[in-house]
Amino acid sequence: MNNKIKTSIAALGFAALVSSANAHDCGCKHNKEHMGFYVGVEGGFSAPVPNTFKKKVEGVNIKGKLSNSAMYGALLGYKFYPGMAAEFSYQHKPKYKLNITLPDTDLPGGAVAQKNSAKVKVTSDLYLLGSVYDLAEVKGLTPYVGVELGVANIKAKSQSFYSDIALQANGAVISPHTEVMRIKKSNSIRPALQLSVGATKENIIKNVNLYAAARVQIVMDAKLKYDLISSGAVSSSGKLKQSLMIGEVVMGLTYNLPF
Repeated sequence: MNNKIKTSIAALGFAALVSSANAHDCGCKHNKEHMGFYVGVEGGFSAPVPNTFKKKVEGVNIKGKLSNSAMYGALLGYKFYPGMAAEFSYQHKPKYKLNITLPDTDLPGGAVAQKNSAKVKVTSDLYLLGSVYDLAEVKGLTPYVGVELGVANIKAKSQSFYSDIALQANGAVISPHTEVMRIKKSNSIRPALQLSVGATKENIIKNVNLYAAARVQIVMDAKLKYDLISSGAVSSSGKLKQSLMIGEVVMGLTYNLPF
């Protein structure tokens, strides 16, 4: 895994542990209305950090750049102890686009596939289960931290890469718009971790709470399947693997259920 991702996990994990250790003595104002089930909806913005990567495929260095995406989700929680809740959440991120660039690539017979790029449409669904800890109330807001584990279901649509095949000697095109690579339709289910910090404004109307949060998500070894194409036929197949770190900002509403 990338060292930057390891460092971020360690730092955020330590902060979450320190904060949760103080949750019992936070001085929060707890009453019976805080206990029991609640449901919520949310929306926000997700951004990969970093959003670029490099991979070597059959000796060819390719570059990838993953775009930002809107997100929306839903959650079900249960406050089982003052200041502590268990929470299951679902998040959908439909707008990722992965731009992959292939450099000039030498081919047998003194030809070269000229540099080209294409965008692969990617969606992500996260299913997470974890704990949320309330901290001391500050000026009418209740800060909280959360730690959740689960899986990410990453789906990619098929996408072909086309290149002009030219002679190395003089650059004359001998085979225009030739398919050289294909990203196959993929469905990858990978382990995921989410760390969050946020604040809640309780009872903006009766039993309805408003919250805002910043999150970091780690998805381990997301995979895309590919075929390399030569003379119109598949010459080899493989998988692109990349661990992802996603930064996320969200706002949402929760409703305290009467049980």
